[in-house]
Amino acid sequence: PQAVHLLAEAGRLAYADRARWIADPDAVAQPVAGLLDPAYLAARARAIGARSMGRAAPGTPAGAPLAFADDRSPERPATTHLVVVDAAGRAVA
Repeated sequence: PQAVHLLAEAGRLAYADRARWIADPDAVAQPVAGLLDPAYLAARARAIGARSMGRAAPGTPAGAPLAFADDRSPERPATTHLVVVDAAGRAVA
């Protein structure tokens, strides 16, 4: 039970950071070195207590752009799917 709790809490922290800091690297600078810094990871680990933290807040790793903010747009219950068909009728989905 303790291992499951620790894994769940670590997952909450990881997904909070991923949602805030990870994007298309061709379009957005990402603080990868800061996210992988042992001191940052140790600080995130110290946020794990004996009880659930509920919704985890993203951390602020070194090198993080100050202009990032939460996306408050409604999440749509769908996925993006693209299909391309060429002149010969060959399709890629």
